[in-house]
Amino acid sequence: MVFPRNLLIDCQSHYYAMLHNLNDEVMYRHRGQFPLYDSLPQLRADLAVDGLDVDDDDEPDVVDSDRGWTSVGPAKAGDDLDCPLETWNALEEVAAGLGVPMNFKGKIATKAYAKLFWGLNLPSVTPPGEHYLPLWSPREISKIAKVLRSGRSRIQRAVAERRAAN
Repeated sequence: MVFPRNLLIDCQSHYYAMLHNLNDEVMYRHRGQFPLYDSLPQLRADLAVDGLDVDDDDEPDVVDSDRGWTSVGPAKAGDDLDCPLETWNALEEVAAGLGVPMNFKGKIATKAYAKLFWGLNLPSVTPPGEHYLPLWSPREISKIAKVLRSGRSRIQRAVAERRAAN
């Protein structure tokens, strides 16, 4: 299955696709490269060239990194955590595809990421009747903001360098 995605950075769309099979998720590559597209029709055209069908009615998942990195704060819980966590995951996906290191695997980053995840209280991993409300330290909030801000900046730089080389 093909899942197109749209990562918004500074209100600019960066379309890409993830491919799913029963046990795995991989980044779509076209001609050996991980492409980012300015438009969904461009992405769909390359997917079609590679024999991958995407329903034209399927809108891509949108990850709004503009909202994600500005929504970090001490009062965040539940649905409020979805946007920063989704942004973190998408930035790591795209950075890996572009060969840009994120390098945010320290103790504070790991703890902050875990709090974002567990704070969603997903039914599949939260026991019935249980609810986790994360308490944030200033260092954790700062780390989340830094990861999202730096990830955006690294991707923007990589995209600009790629465009300059073409």
